[in-house]
Amino acid sequence: MPFNSLQGIYFPGFCNLFSRILEMDPLSHSCLPVHVACLYELNETNKIFILGHQLVDKLPQSAIAWYTVGAFYLSTGKHHEARRFFSKASTLDPQMIPAWIGFAHSFAFESEHDQAISAYSAAARIAKGYHIFPFLNFLEVINRTCL
Repeated sequence: MPFNSLQGIYFPGFCNLFSRILEMDPLSHSCLPVHVACLYELNETNKIFILGHQLVDKLPQSAIAWYTVGAFYLSTGKHHEARRFFSKASTLDPQMIPAWIGFAHSFAFESEHDQAISAYSAAARIAKGYHIFPFLNFLEVINRTCL
């Protein structure tokens, strides 16, 4: 069972919940980023691909559509392509925290620590008070100095 013990998250349960919400409101902007993140954590690359295409067709000027495309590329290990789409999402909506996190992850996965820290810091400026961003920056500093 995909259970992330570090965060106490049961991803399949959340994914099912968000799927039911999206059946009622397929374009729920509050639900879609978390749903995409759950699909990513469950390695549901095909579902992310299909959802990304649907969103780009329906909402080509929406940050959530391009965030989903970025998540697809991130899930396939194509970090440079993912970065392009996360960048587009954050340009369309500079306040979209998941796009900044995906952008940062795309750098972190390629050991580009300074850029990752910069992107995590941008997300932290938008979401003041969230504890995860200082932690992510700390991990990148550790990776930069120890590896």
